[in-house]
Amino acid sequence: MSKVSRVPFLWKNSLQQWGVGQHVHNTCRRLTTSPSIRENSASSSAAGYDRDIHIKTPLVYSNPLSTRLGCDVWLKMDCLQPSGSFKLRGLGRAVKNAAARGIKRIVSSSGGNAGLATAHAARELGLDLTVVVPKSTPEVILDKLKGYGCTAFYHGDAWDDANAKAIEISQETGGELVHPFDQQDVWEGNATVVHEIASDLKQYAGGVVPDVIVTVCGGGGLVNGILMGLEDVGWDDSVRVVLCETIGASSMAQS
Repeated sequence: MSKVSRVPFLWKNSLQQWGVGQHVHNTCRRLTTSPSIRENSASSSAAGYDRDIHIKTPLVYSNPLSTRLGCDVWLKMDCLQPSGSFKLRGLGRAVKNAAARGIKRIVSSSGGNAGLATAHAARELGLDLTVVVPKSTPEVILDKLKGYGCTAFYHGDAWDDANAKAIEISQETGGELVHPFDQQDVWEGNATVVHEIASDLKQYAGGVVPDVIVTVCGGGGLVNGILMGLEDVGWDDSVRVVLCETIGASSMAQS
């Protein structure tokens, strides 16, 4: 069996660098015109709460990386999610579940992408949202959050400060606190990335099972989801997970 590596997430500005830009364009055009994808991205006002907010994203074979590394490398293009990152999977699931319970107000904290994902989901479901971000968050992110129609403001120098303020607001207003990574339904939503990978490899690559999934690690919400997904598809005993962390924030490696 050929070795198959997986880099689940790649930023948009890196597509041409790895030589997959046109392939991504063609694959996206094919996948996003299927009825199931159109239905999944439709407004929840028509679909109710029985669907996820995220869309299915392409799994793209990278010839340059495969040649360079000497093994088959596939890229899971979650940079194509409507909010711009994989985080829409987990946070969309959490917001959807809250809405299904009758919750009308959401409170969360973020340094960037988690807030954008929560804001997209809240707008789709018609919920009020307050997002607290630390002062380290770029102003462009704050502007994007406000563009979704939510209340967003700076508090504190670090994410811990912003999160403490979000907890305080949740308690004062009765809004549901949605944690950006440490929450069960966030993990369950993130598990769908593995479900899609398994489905696409079965359909397009003869059902090959990857040797390793290479991904990023911040708070741990994604890796928890990946581990859950591996168990769901029966790969938990055969597929390794390799985590990459930012220098200066490598808490997992140091632990």
